[in-house]
Amino acid sequence: MVEAIIESDYLNGEYGKAAGITEGVILNEFVLKDTDYGKKYAGNVQCNVVNKTKEFEMNNTNAKLCIKLFTSETKNWIGKKLSFNYVNQKTPGGFKDVIYIDENRTISLNATPVTNQAQTQTQPSGTTSTS
Repeated sequence: MVEAIIESDYLNGEYGKAAGITEGVILNEFVLKDTDYGKKYAGNVQCNVVNKTKEFEMNNTNAKLCIKLFTSETKNWIGKKLSFNYVNQKTPGGFKDVIYIDENRTISLNATPVTNQAQTQTQPSGTTSTS
């Protein structure tokens, strides 16, 4: 069976799960936006897999996590990588796939790579050398 994917300008659970989107990069400053479910932080993300820009309206859980990881100043979020999980849960519109940011994987994606610096080693004779 082939699952049809309806193209969308928005990254939501239904579209993201069907398209196999597991990561995204924040492209702009997120702003508070009025939605049918109250104010939500919204901004653009570059999605892996489909390699397209999508608008992502974060639920409060995701927004709190981004604030925890990247600070409350959403300008600081630009360029940060997000890892997505999908959970089927009850919403005001019935059961739907909902996006949750994976905290540990997101931390790993944004970790600063270790540089190759000279290491000081102690030789068996007690002398030190730099490699």
